[in-house]
Amino acid sequence: MAPVVAEFFGLPLDVRHVTLATGTLVAAGASLGWDIVTTPAFWLAVSGIVLIGALNVGIAFLCAMALALRAREIPARIRRVVFRAVLRRFAASPWTFLFPEKAASTAVKPVPSESKVEEEG
Repeated sequence: MAPVVAEFFGLPLDVRHVTLATGTLVAAGASLGWDIVTTPAFWLAVSGIVLIGALNVGIAFLCAMALALRAREIPARIRRVVFRAVLRRFAASPWTFLFPEKAASTAVKPVPSESKVEEEG
């Protein structure tokens, strides 16, 4: 409710889920002391924040992909095939969505300039 109340008073406050949850956890930890770090409830809250972050990124990716496919007027049948292929790829290697794979051949040949082509020919 904080963003809505702030907007009512004219403050452009936009709070994201992860930011709000992390701030609340830090405030609770600061008021309860360092002993809270040893409790399972604290680590359950930390894992909940990580889950919220993963869901936010996943939903944003799916919405962006759906919008891009619709903007290109891809038929619904093909969109379903693309979504299934992305899900299979994510299930097989989720880290490739965050860290791109290295190309097989990183050596790139320079494109000869026109003057070099004329000199050789």
